[in-house]
Amino acid sequence: MTMTPCITVEELMDYLGAEEESRPQVESIRASALGSLKDATGVDWSDGSRDAAVANTAIRTAAWLEFYALRGGAANEEFLRRHLTAAIKKLEAMADGAEKPN
Repeated sequence: MTMTPCITVEELMDYLGAEEESRPQVESIRASALGSLKDATGVDWSDGSRDAAVANTAIRTAAWLEFYALRGGAANEEFLRRHLTAAIKKLEAMADGAEKPN
C-alpha cells in the first residue's frame, strides 16, 4: 500500500485557487492546521511516517475555512466545520491504532 504524503503548500495553493501573493498566508494556514492536528492527535502528519490521506482532508477543509472566512465568502461553513471535526476524530482513532485509513 502506497502512503499518501502530506499536502504541500503548492498543492494547497492550487486547491484554494490562491495567487502567488497569498503564499505567506497559505503557508501560515497550513502550519496552523498541521499544528492543530498534532495537538489533537499527538502525531506529526507532515513527517512522512504515516499515510496522510485523512490528514490532508482535514488540512484542506481547515485551510478553505480560514482562507475564505477572511474574505467573508465561506459557504456551507457549518457543514465544513462538522466535516473537519469528523476528520480529526478519525485521525485521533488512527493515531491510537484503532482505525485504518480508507
